[in-house]
Amino acid sequence: MPRSYHVLLFFSLVLMLRCYGTSSSKLWSYCPPDANYTTNSTFQTNLHLLLVSLSSSAAATGYSNDTEGRSSDQVHGLALCRGDVSSSVCQTCLDAAVQDIIQSCPNGMTSTIFYDDCLLRYSNQMFFSTVDTSFRYLAWNGQNVSDQQQFETTLGNLMDDLTEKASSSPKLFAAGSAKVTSFDKLYGLVQCSRDLSADDCYRCLQDTVTFIPKCCSWKQGAKVYTQSCYLRFELYLYYNTTAVKAPPPVSPSSQTTNDTVPNDASGGKSNNGVKTVLLLVIPVAAALLSLLAIFMYCRRRKPAMPRRMQLHKRIFAIEDQQDIKNAESLLLDLEVIRSATNNFSDANKIGEGGFGPVYRGTLEDGEQIAVKRLSRISVQGLVELKNEVVLLAKLQHRNLVRLLGYCLQEEKLLVYEYLPNTSLDKVLFDPVRRVQLDWARRYKIIEGIGRGLLYLHEDSRLKIVHRDLKPAISCWVGI
Repeated sequence: MPRSYHVLLFFSLVLMLRCYGTSSSKLWSYCPPDANYTTNSTFQTNLHLLLVSLSSSAAATGYSNDTEGRSSDQVHGLALCRGDVSSSVCQTCLDAAVQDIIQSCPNGMTSTIFYDDCLLRYSNQMFFSTVDTSFRYLAWNGQNVSDQQQFETTLGNLMDDLTEKASSSPKLFAAGSAKVTSFDKLYGLVQCSRDLSADDCYRCLQDTVTFIPKCCSWKQGAKVYTQSCYLRFELYLYYNTTAVKAPPPVSPSSQTTNDTVPNDASGGKSNNGVKTVLLLVIPVAAALLSLLAIFMYCRRRKPAMPRRMQLHKRIFAIEDQQDIKNAESLLLDLEVIRSATNNFSDANKIGEGGFGPVYRGTLEDGEQIAVKRLSRISVQGLVELKNEVVLLAKLQHRNLVRLLGYCLQEEKLLVYEYLPNTSLDKVLFDPVRRVQLDWARRYKIIEGIGRGLLYLHEDSRLKIVHRDLKPAISCWVGI
């Protein structure tokens, strides 16, 4: 009887025994039609062996990844359960996923299936330790919130907090809540696939958060899933709080026992054994104390990296060292910016765009600044902020607005020089002020804009093609 037949028979028996009575809710499946395997092929045999192995091994810890086969018949897979579910729920969910992933993607060489409680993924291409947000699943509650602005602020703060916690936790998982009003509480949950690094998990979740405004920032609940990470928020409790708050399991400490010391001829205990132990223990203890003292001294000499620098290193990790140094020189403290803008008061607000609101401020030395405040759930996320900082740090020209600094502490802020004449359209379309723009002045403005564009296109060491020129963003500097 061929080996593949035995594998299929075993596979079917496992499914029949385990999948009966499953209650986990299937959300979506992803099955790209670019490659298929042949029925009864070696790849199919390897796939079935891998899926059964993943389902069995992931239940205990909530995660497993493995590879089966060789060469062109090789298949890679991972199984992940939600960080708050029990091993029995994990097992039930994965068993259902094993069955459904074959039905949802017959003969597919790549597939992913998501349930409320687990994820199962396989491919003929190696994907471990690689962030993949190319395919997204979004779902939301049909009910809208009553106070959208308050809800968005609370949601943004909660997602930021959970993203930070998840990326530094062993399970790459975090769940928590925040008060929206005195009556309503918002519950959130985020998780990454455990093959990712902490930094990759952080960036994956930050990228996923930016999709909330595209569907559901005003909804009472939503889910955003990618193949590498996902998030969910609701106005009701949906996760296991006991599992979330439970302390990590402590390894059993070694049991202390009294060593038996041999008796001497007179019936007393031998002193030779005691002396030998003391001769060994005292030097070792002295050495350990010396090492501890050196460690404590070095720790005092080298304080921990401030949180804002940790965030900076994490966000700019993919840039070269010179880019990092250029960006580091522009880091500003949040309290300095808060003081300059009177804590982002409405009286200082001068505009708003896709990035978020813009505030006018004055530094202690009297210099006026314009502060772009990244909305917590802005469509333009940390990637855009990073690109803007890295690019503008390299660009210096009298016809381009200068980037004076940025901040990553709690708030994500960009600080520019303040241009008092506001945008050109405010003058062009004002029936009173437009008389200030005679044709001689208009020509100088056009010439100045042209010089700035020429610098970007031809003369700067970074060749940038500007394709978004309009009066609303062309600041009139009164040339």
